[in-house]
Amino acid sequence: MNRYIQDPELIQEIYVSGIKTQILRIAIRLDIFSILSAEPMDVTNIARICGCDLDGMEKLLDCLSSYHLLEKNGKYYTLSLTSMTFLVRSKKSYAGDWILAQTNPDIFEQVYRSVRSGKPFRPLFPWDQLAWLESYNPKRIIESNAMWEAARIDPALLNRMRVLDLACGSSIMSFVIAQKAPNVRIICVDTPKVLEVAKDLAVRMGVLDQVSFMSGDLHQLDLGTNKYEIALLGNATNFFTVEQNMSLFQRINRSLTNEGSLIINVTMDTGEMNPHVRLYSFVLWTMSGTRFYDFHNYQDWLLESGFYEVKQLNKQWISAKKIKQMIETRQQDETTDL
Repeated sequence: MNRYIQDPELIQEIYVSGIKTQILRIAIRLDIFSILSAEPMDVTNIARICGCDLDGMEKLLDCLSSYHLLEKNGKYYTLSLTSMTFLVRSKKSYAGDWILAQTNPDIFEQVYRSVRSGKPFRPLFPWDQLAWLESYNPKRIIESNAMWEAARIDPALLNRMRVLDLACGSSIMSFVIAQKAPNVRIICVDTPKVLEVAKDLAVRMGVLDQVSFMSGDLHQLDLGTNKYEIALLGNATNFFTVEQNMSLFQRINRSLTNEGSLIINVTMDTGEMNPHVRLYSFVLWTMSGTRFYDFHNYQDWLLESGFYEVKQLNKQWISAKKIKQMIETRQQDETTDL
């Protein structure tokens, strides 16, 4: 984009996207999707149940239909598959509370105050509902396969290996490996509600027999010593301070066997003006006071924590190997032989 040419469409695109989220917020507050989950209805019945004006409800329903959240057949409205899965309150995969939290005007008033004061606020979000969205995203399967390939980890060679999946979310990235390597064991670590999502996905992907679950605080959890061949760390480190990340990496290092591997899946600061990265970097700062770290930050922390061969696989993935103990053991053996 040429910054010397005015672009009114850019302004329109930004504010229209905000209007769309508020329309979805209104529909969730009225519980329209739950009402339509029982059977198709016409606008008269929907307006009556919601206690709304007939003309106003029709305009809202048509708007939702244009977003493919509803389908209109004649005078009747029905749910799309997406709405049925994520926007019906009785569904376990319901993500409406996540959307309401993310679009709450009070939240943005707090963001405004953070920018003015320089002090972050710490909202409580239903992270399990974000995990539900991730667990149904087919793009994550493709991304997961690409990540393991980039890390040069061949599922065919993972005989009876143990994978520690930290801040696992839906655990879709580790379950992809489990599907290809029946003898691999996955240990999922997250909060209890998020682990419910991982368990559900394990059933859907047919790997539940290969998976165990461990809940706890990543800052306090005992990860053991020499227990896992691979550790996978989800997108959590940006929420942690430098000291917290150092402590976590040291405990991960101890938990890995000699020549064990760590893979980090995290949004990094590459210095680019990527709108997605800059948006979430800003939101992250207002919520936690931390920031997106760059590869050199991770490289320094990992090397100090006992990892070697720290590599940036792409803009989001980092790999590191624990080989120091193996080298020290060999050196000790050679000294003994002498």
